[in-house]
Amino acid sequence: MPGIALEIRRKCKVCGKVFLVKKLDSQFCSKRCGDVYRKRIKDANKREERLSEIILHIPDAREYISVKEAVAIFGVERDTIYRLIKKGKIPAINLGTRLIRIKRDELEKLLPTRQEIKRESEKPVPKLYSLEPEEFVYEYLVERCGAREVVVGEDFRFGRGNVGTIDTLRALGRRYGFDVLTVTDIEAPEGRRWSSSWVRELLATGDVSGAARVLGHLHRIRGTVCHGFKRGRTLGFPTANLSQEVEGVIPADGVYAGWVVRAVPGTQSAEFLPAAISVGTNPQFNGEERTVEAHVLGRSDLNLYGERIAVTFVSRIRPMLSFDNVDGLLRQMDDDLRQTASVLGIGVAGRVDPDSVTAS
Repeated sequence: MPGIALEIRRKCKVCGKVFLVKKLDSQFCSKRCGDVYRKRIKDANKREERLSEIILHIPDAREYISVKEAVAIFGVERDTIYRLIKKGKIPAINLGTRLIRIKRDELEKLLPTRQEIKRESEKPVPKLYSLEPEEFVYEYLVERCGAREVVVGEDFRFGRGNVGTIDTLRALGRRYGFDVLTVTDIEAPEGRRWSSSWVRELLATGDVSGAARVLGHLHRIRGTVCHGFKRGRTLGFPTANLSQEVEGVIPADGVYAGWVVRAVPGTQSAEFLPAAISVGTNPQFNGEERTVEAHVLGRSDLNLYGERIAVTFVSRIRPMLSFDNVDGLLRQMDDDLRQTASVLGIGVAGRVDPDSVTAS
């Protein structure tokens, strides 16, 4: 919408002052605050290097560690360590002045290590959730959608920290030229309010059919097919594995009946392929990474690598299980195929010949 000026106010990351940003990525109200922030980062990096150097000289088998070593491993202040000792939270031995030794495994029960905290902090925050309310409205509703009317529920919140309210949205609507309509709460026959929170609760328990009832359509996720370990292929169950960059909420671990939806190459059409879908870490093979794998019933001729597909969930067949041996797993997977075919109303398909799989 030409002729509209974007005004965004933000709280300075250093002094907390609210200021009018000149650029979308501005985080500081002044050069001074920017310099202060950069110095803090520099000092923090130096401290990180110093603590990492200390850790290199701590044997893994050491049962008792010094306060200095505890600070390096767990990234807490000395005062915190002494306070825990004083309160009796962690066992310690006093060998003399500045010679306190702390039981390492007891600290590990109480505190995450510095490396664990760092890994958690380095996880990327989706851009959508980091935008201020006005940034979100301008980028998504105005620029991308060209919205003229926005319909939301009575408890709608948006923007970083959910600080944007319906009143915020109405004010921004007046500025950018769109109307805001609110929808009153609608209750299900059992008396519960229809809501996205309810959908998420159902998906967290694997109740995809219940989620579909609330949504009004089958729940689906989207992702790009990537290479996996190819274990299923050798067993007669080749699968399309989704990469970790999945769009949508993945339901609870288990096996589901559903559909793989792909664009038919060279056309504007979509193809719906019946599938048994596995969600989880694959405990049978001591897997650690949670994956989504879809076996298209009776098909060995598909090459979906690199394709962006949708996986639609119809019903949960069973939870994720571990078996005493591969034969037990195969018997269960054969039964999964029969149940999937029954749910989807199609003919039963058995295992495929591993040598007939064309994907590479």
